[in-house]
Amino acid sequence: MRPLPANVVVFGDLSATCGWKEDYLLVARTLKPLSDAGIDITFGMGNHDNRANFLVAFPDFRARMLMKDRIVSRISTPNADLILLDSLKTQPGRDWTKADGRGNPGEGEVSGAQLELLRDMLAGASRPTFVGAHHSAEECGIRKEIVRSRSVFGYIYGHLHEWGTRYLHDGTFSNPQTVQTATLPSAGYYGDLGYATLRTFSDRAVLSLRQDDFFFSRQLPARPRPKNWAERVKMNANASVTFWYDKPGNVCI
Repeated sequence: MRPLPANVVVFGDLSATCGWKEDYLLVARTLKPLSDAGIDITFGMGNHDNRANFLVAFPDFRARMLMKDRIVSRISTPNADLILLDSLKTQPGRDWTKADGRGNPGEGEVSGAQLELLRDMLAGASRPTFVGAHHSAEECGIRKEIVRSRSVFGYIYGHLHEWGTRYLHDGTFSNPQTVQTATLPSAGYYGDLGYATLRTFSDRAVLSLRQDDFFFSRQLPARPRPKNWAERVKMNANASVTFWYDKPGNVCI
């Protein structure tokens, strides 16, 4: 890309299984060319991550954390801000040494002090704001905070390994506000494989998909690709979503 992007944002699941230290050391080596090129990298936490092991490989990231025990960050662009939350839900007593991918529950959460921080940040926001996490706003339990905030114009998340867009509302007829959402592809594990670029403008932001492939996690090498494999990539070609800096309303007829 020319010019180079100012920021790269990773929405969690840096590890494919249980967040081992070696996983994050590999991530650090893999992304070093981006850092060397002057690109700022921001990380979120997903259900396959481990906060302590992440910080072993990225000790300097502590300086930008907005909370002591959660990987919460704010990224500023010339036209908008992105608040990246930590939706990793841990379960005490789980054995992180087992290679079964079951170190954490699959669901996410944003609660307690992190939820209060989010509310304070949204109440004090003076610029168009995006909120993001590894899990959806519903799974995180923050749907109403997102929709009812006057400053939030988009919610971006991962976890599902597929590109998708929809509108988020608070589930009531009394509040007509909605917020545009987008689900990101996977970086290379399974599902829609690729990345998305976010360009911000004075009145809107555009998130564009770059899909390179589509992969079924149970696909065997000896089997031919199903016909809809290529169709999936073709269907998502040139896909994008626009986040307008206003609050579109639900319409009931």
